[in-house]
Parts: sequence; C-alpha cells; structure tokens
Amino acid sequence: SSFADSKMVSNTGGSAQVSIKGWRGGTEDSLKKFLDNKIGHPVNIMDVHYRGEIMYITVPNTNIAEELLNLSGIRFAGDKLSFQLKTHPVKFGTGGAGRDAVSNDSAKLKDRLIALLQTRADMQSNSLDLSALGQDNIIISLGTDSQQEDKMFKAILALASQIYPGLVTISFANNGLRSLGGIADLGKNFPNIRNLSLMNNMLSDFGALDCLSSRGSTVPLKHLEELILVGNPMTENELRQPNGGASYVEKVQQRFPTIKMLDMNP
Repeated sequence: SSFADSKMVSNTGGSAQVSIKGWRGGTEDSLKKFLDNKIGHPVNIMDVHYRGEIMYITVPNTNIAEELLNLSGIRFAGDKLSFQLKTHPVKFGTGGAGRDAVSNDSAKLKDRLIALLQTRADMQSNSLDLSALGQDNIIISLGTDSQQEDKMFKAILALASQIYPGLVTISFANNGLRSLGGIADLGKNFPNIRNLSLMNNMLSDFGALDCLSSRGSTVPLKHLEELILVGNPMTENELRQPNGGASYVEKVQQRFPTIKMLDMNP
C-alpha cells in the first residue's frame, strides 16, 4: 500500500513526521548539525527511520516541521534536500516504545544496508561495487568496528543475494581485508559470479582464498573467470620469487581452474 494509505498516527504532543530526500552525500550526524544550524536552533529529532533513499524523522511539533519544509531545495553534501510533511505518517515497526527496540534496530540496519546496495549495484552489468566500505557514509553512520567486519559483510551479502540474485561481478577492493571469512558464503549467495576483485587488501597467504574454492568450500566459485589480486602482500611476495610469475598463476589455478584473466592479464 502507498505511504499515503497508512492510517493516521495520533500526533501525541503535536509531533510531526517529515521525509527527507537528497541527504545521502552526508551522514545522519552531519545532516542533523546542518539542519540545527540552518533553522537557528536544535531540530530535536525524536526518531529516525529509513526506507530506501528516504530518511523519515519525527520532530516535536509542526512548527519545526514547517521550518524544515522552508529549507527544501537547499544544497547539502553535493545534493539538494527535499522535505515533505507526512500528514499520514509512515508506520515503522509495531507495538509500544521499547518493546520493539531490538527489531527496530535490525530494521534500521536493514534499511541502511538496502540504501547502501542501491547506490553500489549496477543492474545493467549485474555488478556490485563493495570497495572501500570503510569510507562509505552509511557504514560510518553504523559505527561498525573491525571486530564486526565479518558480520557486516555477511549481512550485506545475504541481503544483496535477495535483491540482486543474478550478480556476476563483485568488487571488495580497498577494504583492508586480512581474511575472507566475511565473504566465505559468496558462492552460496551468488553461484554465477564470474568476475571478482580483491585488489588492494591485506591478504598475506594464498590459503585465504581456499574458503572460496573447492579446497575449503562446499559451494566454491565454479564459474569464476576473472580474478584481481594485485595490491595484496601475498601477490607482491610471490611475484618477487625467482619463478614468481609462473608459481603465482599456478597457485591461483589450483584453486580456480576456470580462471581466464588474472590481474587483468589473460
């Protein structure tokens, strides 16, 4: 059902829901500071939810909502913001406050990861660019640390496999990966992967690749044709050996016999 069809939510205390588009160039925190500054006093956001590219905020009263509406068209982080007062507020979650805290948190996480995927997937080429996630504003706003990295990659891939099951190309370049535990389910999530970039990570041992090959996975990348490993310590170390080039190719082919292109070389 469309948002407008949602039942009217009681405006207790005169609170109002406002939708915001065009905020994706910044973070939630930088947007809050920007809005406080522009209207000249704290917006006092009571609640934040996401649906795709749209952020929904609840503010204490319609006066603040009106002040925000007057900012429509203002530039923020390289884009124009647009605000809309939701006279029929969009409902998120169910039940009373507090009772839903956990599922609301996971719903919020899911909303944000969907927004991330929408900006990084290219449906024409069936590709997903998950490079340099540590610099992505959405990931920054989630505040994930390196301890949760594997969990985060697993969550992103599980979600991506539901939305974009036909992916054939995926990049994990520039993520500082020391192991591939977080992406070990790649073959299960995307059985048709043909092109994979692990460029510019911190992989120091070819054994790290085993979790994607038949050596260490029951669902290996059976159709992998192109692999990019350049910029990893293991690659640089191997290529420095006397017979480096040949043994490098051999170590990769032992794991991925279908490979046709390695580091952009046939």
